[in-house]
Amino acid sequence: MKKIMVVLFSFIFLTASCKNESTEIDKTVVTSFDINEYLGTWYEIARLNHKFEKSLVGVTAKYSYSKNGKIKVENSGFKGSLDEEKSYATVKAKNTNSNVPSKLKVSLFMFFYADYLVMELDKNYK
Repeated sequence: MKKIMVVLFSFIFLTASCKNESTEIDKTVVTSFDINEYLGTWYEIARLNHKFEKSLVGVTAKYSYSKNGKIKVENSGFKGSLDEEKSYATVKAKNTNSNVPSKLKVSLFMFFYADYLVMELDKNYK
């Protein structure tokens, strides 16, 4: 009985401590989006904190099509300052909902995908 109470308490505690992400971040995406216009090199001006980009500066992302038709994203940035070593990461992206093309999925490893949301965009894709 004691084990059941510990498991039940742990489950309730873990469930109650989880925050609903949607209350923290506005995930509204742009309504007009053309992936072909989006291709090319983009320079970061702001970001939501991600563990893999921590302390990187001068971050860029280069978008292109790969041979299999998916979108190839080559991310790079300098570790700490522009004089430091450059870090690279290549991911693949895909659109899973043709009705909302500005909501992409990206994968750094195998078949594990995360959301990639285009939330702001210049009308001329600049």
